[in-house]
Amino acid sequence: MNLRHGIKATFLLALMATDLQGAIGFLNVTMTWQPSNTLIKDFADLLSGFAGSLRGARSASPEVKTCTADVCIRKAAQMKLYMNESANPCDDFYEFACGNFERELAIPYGSSVYTLRDVADNKLNRDKMNVFELLCNFQYDDYGPPASRRPEPTFYTKMRNCFNSCRDERKINEQGVGPAMELIARLKGWPVLGNHSVISIPDIFKAMSAAGLSTQNLVFLTLNRVEGNVKQTVLRLQNPWCFGDDQDKVQKHMARHMQACSHNGTAPIPLAFAVEFAVYFGANRTDAEIQMSDVVRFECALFRIARLDGCKKPPTTKYVVHYRNLGLDIFPLEALFPPHLNLAPDEPILNTLPEYTRSLKHIMSEVDKRTFHNYMVYRSLRSLLLYLPEGARSLLKIVEPHYNIAKRIQFCAEKTGEIFLGGLNHIYYKMQTSARLKEEADDMADYIRRALHATIMKSPWLDEKTKSKAAAKVDSLNAMLIYQKEFLDESLIDSLYDEPYYDWDVDNFLLSYVRYQGSRERLFSRYNQTYDRFHWENKIFPIISNAHYRSATNTFAIYPPMALYPYSDPDLPKYVNYGSLGMLIGHEMGHAFSLKGRFHDEEGNKRDWWTQQSLANYKQITECLVRQYSNYSYQGLQMSGKASLNENIADNIGVKVSYDGLHAWSEGRPLEPSLPGFEKYTPKQMFWISFGNMWCSRYTRLGASQTGGHSVNPLRVNGPISNLHSFSQDFDCPLGSKMNPVSKCAGY
Repeated sequence: MNLRHGIKATFLLALMATDLQGAIGFLNVTMTWQPSNTLIKDFADLLSGFAGSLRGARSASPEVKTCTADVCIRKAAQMKLYMNESANPCDDFYEFACGNFERELAIPYGSSVYTLRDVADNKLNRDKMNVFELLCNFQYDDYGPPASRRPEPTFYTKMRNCFNSCRDERKINEQGVGPAMELIARLKGWPVLGNHSVISIPDIFKAMSAAGLSTQNLVFLTLNRVEGNVKQTVLRLQNPWCFGDDQDKVQKHMARHMQACSHNGTAPIPLAFAVEFAVYFGANRTDAEIQMSDVVRFECALFRIARLDGCKKPPTTKYVVHYRNLGLDIFPLEALFPPHLNLAPDEPILNTLPEYTRSLKHIMSEVDKRTFHNYMVYRSLRSLLLYLPEGARSLLKIVEPHYNIAKRIQFCAEKTGEIFLGGLNHIYYKMQTSARLKEEADDMADYIRRALHATIMKSPWLDEKTKSKAAAKVDSLNAMLIYQKEFLDESLIDSLYDEPYYDWDVDNFLLSYVRYQGSRERLFSRYNQTYDRFHWENKIFPIISNAHYRSATNTFAIYPPMALYPYSDPDLPKYVNYGSLGMLIGHEMGHAFSLKGRFHDEEGNKRDWWTQQSLANYKQITECLVRQYSNYSYQGLQMSGKASLNENIADNIGVKVSYDGLHAWSEGRPLEPSLPGFEKYTPKQMFWISFGNMWCSRYTRLGASQTGGHSVNPLRVNGPISNLHSFSQDFDCPLGSKMNPVSKCAGY
């Protein structure tokens, strides 16, 4: 063995034996390490011998080969590091698959949980930053020979200009309040600064519209699909405290302090912020204290009528009213729309908060012009706080002392990625994915879809009518796996950014962002268009280490990080990939029949398609799951099977259909190679180990109580497998053992 190679391999194995945390860190750092074939062989031999000597693994039979690919070695090492093979898999399979992870890994400071997803998130963040490094430091096609280089697509230039103008803090600080004062001038001044002329409420809206600023500070108008007809796109009216308001993150922090409005009519912390904000722009402090006090009282009045409990009302037809009946004639609604959008009096508007709009009319009839003018300018500037100079941004500490203002380069990468999401997808997919990765995921999803279809058709508790509807829903599942081929087409991506509001002035980020953010043409470009859930533009999602299912379109998405190491890799045996990526695919498909998904048909329309008998049987199964998961406890916390039921249903479906999909794929094929050090396990057992390993985690008590509707990860492993006969058969678990209980919730 080459001495240097031997030292590196032996060092890792020594770490495995003495320092689990260090070994995992070493593995993560060397994730892109490309060892020589000799080292791969040496490391495989060492790993196999190490596992055998410590755990008494019997030697592999001659006909079973061992995978010595780099990724197999790394995956085997990772799995060995996490496992506690001294545990009885029939007693506590999570402990068997993840016991060492649970005990040895430290939760990062400031976090309440650490999981394998954190490893994936760290890699994803590095990969995203690499996108912008590529944009800034390389010419387009820089990797090809000079003769083959072509002019870069326009969206590359626009993304680069956006990113560079955002991160140029020196220029932003040198410009100071200049760009913002230009906006104030467009709004006929800001009364608190003493540089205004009194104008009417309609004129304020018109000035904001002409300035390119968002006019949606009192009501937020967006596009939505009505439940029952997902192809129809209508206008939806909401109050701005309900809307997620991704373009105004300050609003989210402010909302918490506005609760004080209910007690004394004002809110001390928002008032302190408002005064300092006005002073920053040059207001006299005494004037600011008087006038901004009126502004905060007005905002308190708006907050009190917001009815936040009604924010999540479903977009049903009962909330549709005609444009002429909205009752908001106190200000010009046309200021919310692009100029070309001439609404007829009987135009349908989805108003899910009629109480808010009625109360808003009353409040606006009482506010004086100066206070309203002050408020509208203040809200517009406040929404731009994170794009102002450093001195203005520091005021956020008044509202949120512990708010961590991200490093500017990271913030600008995130913001550019939000604005040019299609462009980010294009570059990321070119750098991180491959056609083979996509093909493997599509093939896996096909087997799992067929397994889910077969499970439905064999379910004795479903009658034939419901089976037919459920099977049609499975067949109609719309998937976005890894990426769409259109994402790689430069001309298509270029076409997304043709409009002038995507042109970025490298010398003035703020005004460029205002032009983009306030563009009503952008916000309503798809109005009156039939929604096509299969169209590639409707599958451009943020790149995250996650997956999702959307019941309103019967669509699920698996994002690239979940198909990459440490979860999955095309060069790993299928039993590893089906246990991790396959389970995620099955889980998202399973949401088509979970508590929320079951109310929607194959196109996503909200419709009850279940017969009474099938629904009664469904409820019996879900009640069984509620009882099962409510009997679990973790770190002294009693689990709520009801709170986690929606996700538990998807978990139980997901692992079963992924296992069945692997079985279907394996039929007629030779046994796959073992991972080094795992020769004693069958491919079926390796599926379960991969599944368990995927959920390795460590929680604080707080983290265990805040899992967002999911069970804690140990129960995401032990819960589903204790309902599956296939697991007990594969590990020969005696009936009555903890992982093979006599009573099972076996509806799926």
